Amino acid sequence: MSYAAQEESSPSFSTSKREYDVFLSFAGKDTRLNFTDHLYEAFVRRGIKSFRDDKGIKRGDVIEEKLLQAIKESLSAIVVLSHNYAYSTWCLDELEEIPDLEKYSADMFFLFSAAVLIHLMLDIKERVSEKL
Repeated sequence: MSYAAQEESSPSFSTSKREYDVFLSFAGKDTRLNFTDHLYEAFVRRGIKSFRDDKGIKRGDVIEEKLLQAIKESLSAIVVLSHNYAYSTWCLDELEEIPDLEKYSADMFFLFSAAVLIHLMLDIKERVSEKL
């Protein structure tokens, strides 16, 4: 089946429904006011429409529904991995939904800083040694 035929036959996909260029998935506690904020602002300056939970959810919205809707309406997703990402149920819910973007020819990217990577590696090493 051609891409155009898939697009027409899929009720959940339409290019007109793509509200965002990028969905940002991140643990706010770790990166909202630094890395993710800088990334979001860089996207804004370049005219890249990005969904970020504190910008895309209005008072009264059902948060989970809005997050899942925004993921489905995004052309791509960037997951900013940080120390508390895996401890956030919101982040894990997003991470579960994001791979479905592949069905619609969307791209996924995973970002993390060297400091976060080192911290995560040390944390994993510590947890593994505790189990031994």
